[in-house]
Amino acid sequence: MDQSFAGTERAVTDYRRGATSGPTSFILQGRLEGLLGPDFPEPLAGARVRLYRPTDVPEVTAARAAALPKDTLAVLTDEQVAAKAGNLLAEGLLDEDGRFAITISADRGYGGAAFEIDVYCGTVPHLPPRPRPHGPVQFALTTLQPRWRVREETAIAAFDYTVPARFWCGIRTLFGGWTVYGTVSAGALNTPVPNVRVRAFDVDWLQNDALGSDLTNGAGRYRIDYATDDFTPTIFPFLQIEFVSGPDLYFRVETAGGTALLTEPPSRGRAADRENVGHCKRVDLHLDDAPTDGGDLDQQPITSFFQVGRYQATTGIDSDPLTGNGRTLHVNPALADRAFFATLPLRGVLGQHMPFTTDPLEYRFEFAEYALGSTNEAALSFAPVPIAAIGETQIGVIQLFDPSALDPDDILTELRVLVNGPPGPPPPNADYVNADIVGGWIRVPQNNNINKASGGLFVANTGLLANVASTALATFETIDCSALQAGDAAQSEGRTVPREHFFAIRMRVRRWAVAPSEIAAGRVRRMAISNPTYTNITRHPEWSPTPAFSDIAVTVVDLAELSGGAGCTPINATLTPQFTAAHPNLGAVSMWVEGGPTPAKPLNVPNPSPDDRFGTATPNGWVLTDLAPCSYLVQLFAEVRVTTGEAEPSDRHDYIGFCR
Repeated sequence: MDQSFAGTERAVTDYRRGATSGPTSFILQGRLEGLLGPDFPEPLAGARVRLYRPTDVPEVTAARAAALPKDTLAVLTDEQVAAKAGNLLAEGLLDEDGRFAITISADRGYGGAAFEIDVYCGTVPHLPPRPRPHGPVQFALTTLQPRWRVREETAIAAFDYTVPARFWCGIRTLFGGWTVYGTVSAGALNTPVPNVRVRAFDVDWLQNDALGSDLTNGAGRYRIDYATDDFTPTIFPFLQIEFVSGPDLYFRVETAGGTALLTEPPSRGRAADRENVGHCKRVDLHLDDAPTDGGDLDQQPITSFFQVGRYQATTGIDSDPLTGNGRTLHVNPALADRAFFATLPLRGVLGQHMPFTTDPLEYRFEFAEYALGSTNEAALSFAPVPIAAIGETQIGVIQLFDPSALDPDDILTELRVLVNGPPGPPPPNADYVNADIVGGWIRVPQNNNINKASGGLFVANTGLLANVASTALATFETIDCSALQAGDAAQSEGRTVPREHFFAIRMRVRRWAVAPSEIAAGRVRRMAISNPTYTNITRHPEWSPTPAFSDIAVTVVDLAELSGGAGCTPINATLTPQFTAAHPNLGAVSMWVEGGPTPAKPLNVPNPSPDDRFGTATPNGWVLTDLAPCSYLVQLFAEVRVTTGEAEPSDRHDYIGFCR
């Protein structure tokens, strides 16, 4: 499960244990990926997840639900797919990261039982544009009995799975897909080598076929995808001398500019470990020595800002200045429609140089707030994000290679590169250095030789550019709740009414200290930020009241029957739960009574306004006398739909006890 979503999930009583009416919709969300080999997964991007009612007898369905998915995987025939079409409950598309969210309406007669999960593949990821030997493929994954969690009228469950390599590579084989992947390392310590090009070839009778190439990433990994046609033809279309079914692989590794670092002879492809390889083949390549420069100019990454946490600036945020609401967009409903708050991780790509030059690069972020009610982007006035508003941020590491070190652990070491790290010079043997900041501009380290004696090699391997405290971008509202009583409107009695604020954020880069060289490097055109502070909150005031405190939202609950210091008085005639829950981005609000020998009892929660819910909750299909004599809790949970971009706050909570 996505851990950020797990942070917002609360453990509630299963609706089947006592609610008089079940949810009106069920949402299954999760992520699917397939293994090419150990530690080499790929998201099942573009596939479709299909959910079916089981057709087996209950005993068989229960057995399949208890089985491991690896024991139930099976490719389905067209006849089998057609036969179960009438039992389709719902289906959904997997996004580029393999994530999905599928809604099943209770109107379809579904009430939370087990269902079959199939995966439909119209193609497979990274398949070269060639004629396909096979049409769409659908395979059975598992039978799942979800563990539903209820939020008001919606039940949510999660399912993540990694398809084993043997089965997933078999699926890729049906589409004629071939993949060779691995790592490039160097030296006695097998240090990963980034930013080098790997070229793969097939040994043939009259010609050697170039299968493709890839540039290694920061972990030294590469992946080359090719098709059967890339290695079966010879130069004579009528003459096919290659009798074996798979290619015979050999490789060349070179700098991004073309300088050879490793050149294998074609005869290497006739060795037993390289001849007639399968559709998914791992080949790790080793260099005697690591490259000693920082890469070629034409392959230096171009610095750019394009993401806030997990959300892409253009596709993950509703950021159009005229029509967008500035909140998040996501296939997972739990991560969508959220404003931003607290510290924002601004992400992107960081290069050492200005584009296509050797000029050292420095960068900063700028922001502008839209006037209340305005969508006029042209009227924005940008200011630098104060350096003090940037929290400690690791933008990369400096790798130091010292083959003469006596301790093997010291042959390759790393220093973290921090923006706004601990003040002052690093102490002896510190594992970090601070990036230079001059005039509000962050200078990218220019270390470009991995040898320790030459200063090491800077590697921007985190994708993080700055952790920006959004609270420093404006004066956000403070709401004094010292006079607030549970059941009252938070936006009454003269209290400040909080709201969303809208900002544009952009990145600027330039050559060190050369103002005319400044250029744009990415932006978010409009984003909603919500940072109210509710002060002097006291929870369950009639029963062990808490000391006054501050929070990002207010949630308080009380019982009218306990007012006036009657906190220990049994309640027998009426039950009047009074509550208040407020925030500009308030989500689901749930209340129920739990305790004693009876199942949890849901409460109806009034909804006078979407961001300020208050009043008296009422029993949903039950009466007070349904509760056996015992002690009980009235529970209140309120969702706050904000995000840092990577984490979401837990539901705000209050409760009060009573005796029946």
